[in-house]
Amino acid sequence: MTSPTSQPHIGHGLRAAPAPHTTYLVHGEEKASETLRDRIDQVLGWTAVVPRSGEAVLIR
Repeated sequence: MTSPTSQPHIGHGLRAAPAPHTTYLVHGEEKASETLRDRIDQVLGWTAVVPRSGEAVLIR
């Protein structure tokens, strides 16, 4: 899921969406992605992950 939503408003557009099993943040600078990951966890209670460079993830 990609969204141009700014971090302070992240919950507004996503609160109504069903929680995914895991959210992978694969775009943007590492520090910004880590901040967004933490925000998703705090605001939405979702599991969010910033994969390491080159890390492969099997999505079913």
